[in-house]
Amino acid sequence: MSLSMQMNCRAAPTPAILLLLLTHAHDTSALRLAVRPKLWLLDRDGCINADVGSPGVVRREDLHLIPGSAGAITRLRLFAPVAVVTNQSARGKGLLSAAGLDEIHERLRHLIASAARGGLASEDGSRWDGLYALHDFTCEPSEAVMVGDSWSDVARRAGCVPVLLATGHGQALAAALRRQGTRLPASLTAAALSEAALVREALCGGPVSVYETLAQAADALLA
Repeated sequence: MSLSMQMNCRAAPTPAILLLLLTHAHDTSALRLAVRPKLWLLDRDGCINADVGSPGVVRREDLHLIPGSAGAITRLRLFAPVAVVTNQSARGKGLLSAAGLDEIHERLRHLIASAARGGLASEDGSRWDGLYALHDFTCEPSEAVMVGDSWSDVARRAGCVPVLLATGHGQALAAALRRQGTRLPASLTAAALSEAALVREALCGGPVSVYETLAQAADALLA
């Protein structure tokens, strides 16, 4: 099975910063998938590799995997293809060339020891990146799992099963949950709608499962 890179060069939305009133599931069996997915959609920065802040990874030597992420991807690929969907605003700002982005993704493929598959690139931002991957793999949204580290990742999931990680931008969410005594993994729902549109959109679509890392998510979702 292959690893596909789906790229979009628009500026990524600013993640919503807490806090809203949240309830969480104490029974972690509620986090298990009802059906076996046909496709895993993974955000890149903050999920697979360390988020280095603005303007993002612009040199191949700046890309470093989050511990456990390579093994997690290997395990996920035993069940379904993995596609990486990533917003790279540095391309649109002229800070990163197409060749430079290819080098970064070649390093990523090398680091996770995967067989590369040609990806699609969108310059205009008119469609959510994952829609290209769904079309590419002939997969319905309900048959795919979208894994990200920010509310914007899961808010725009177009019907995919949402998974949020406490790495990258998700560290703010994890800190807030710890302050209110919530342990991860957890399934979050809104007890009262947040003023933040992205959070409201994400949670109105149903519960969002939150895990410490991609490795923890893979272990739980494949159990």
